[in-house]
This record gives sequence, C-alpha cells and structure tokens, in this order.
Amino acid sequence: MSERINISIPGELHERLSHFKDRLNMSKICQEAIAHAVRLEEMKAEATPDIDSLVARLKEEKMQYGKNFIEKGFECGIRDAYGMSLDTFLEIQYFREGDYVGQLIQGDACNYEDMFSFASKKTEKSLEDLENDNSTDDTWGLETMLQPTKFFVSGWLKGVAHIWDKVKPEVLAREVVEPEFVDPKTWGREDVPEES
Repeated sequence: MSERINISIPGELHERLSHFKDRLNMSKICQEAIAHAVRLEEMKAEATPDIDSLVARLKEEKMQYGKNFIEKGFECGIRDAYGMSLDTFLEIQYFREGDYVGQLIQGDACNYEDMFSFASKKTEKSLEDLENDNSTDDTWGLETMLQPTKFFVSGWLKGVAHIWDKVKPEVLAREVVEPEFVDPKTWGREDVPEES
C-alpha cells in the first residue's frame, strides 16, 4: 500500500519543472531520493553504538603514541629543574595556577609551550632526537595533527612541577625571625655600652 505525502518546492524550481513535467516521473524521483536519505540515516543509526568503542580505542592510540614523548619530557624536566632559579620556578607556578583558573572560567588551557623556553639545550636536543627517531611514514598523520612536541612539553612541565612541588613548601616557608630588642632610650646613640 502506498502512502501519499505532499512536498513543497521553491517557486523558481517549480517554474523550471513545469517545462519538463510531462517527461519526468515526479513520484519515482521523490521515492528514490527519500529512499536514499532514509538508507543513509539507518546506516548512521546502526553505526552509533560502535562510536563509543571507536572513541576509546582512538584515545588509547593517541596516548600510546604520546607516551614516549611524555616520559622523555618528564625525565628532562626533572633534570632541568635542578638548574632552575627560584624566579623561573615561580614564573612556571604562576602560569600553572593561571591555567587552572583559566580552565575554570573559560574552559581554555594556557599555552605552556612558552614555558619551554626555560628548557636546557640538552633537553631541546633530546626532543629533536626523539622526533627524528619516531618519525615514520606510518605516523605521518599523528605527527602532523597531534604534534609530538606538545606531548614532550607537557611531560617536561610535569617533571619540573614535580621537583618544584617537593621543594616549594620549604623554600616558601615563612621563617619567623625574632628581632633583637633595642631599648628605645638608646636609639641613635653609639656611646651606649652593650650589655654582656
């Protein structure tokens, strides 16, 4: 049994159609177009349950690809941390805290790659060697789109932060120093003998 439906078309198309209406089977054309659109939607609906497993697998593949870069970056970050100044540690901490606040407010992450300017020449060479060692035709898409440098820099910053978080409580502890008591009567006088 066939069901009837009405379709609307723009006036300009209707005008053009009127010249060929006797040669075209409008019912058949519409049936084929609708059947095609329905088939596509059915295939999309059937594919949807597998989307979650595909996403999980691809995320795992991404992490596996980045793992070497993250680990080597972490190792280099720990090494570099031992040569950093207090000012550098505090600047990195400032940006780490700013990144956290930025994520809370805007959902954006700060660009940590600017902090990588504090990396040693040895670390920069390690990154270059790692990129060359891992570059293959099989990973062109990963290298191009995921940018392994970002994995490395992320690991490097985590390594630096790991060391800073270990020493920060002692370095930034407020030491209470009791001032030496000076009798106000003797202020400005150099001739007052010190008590023994």
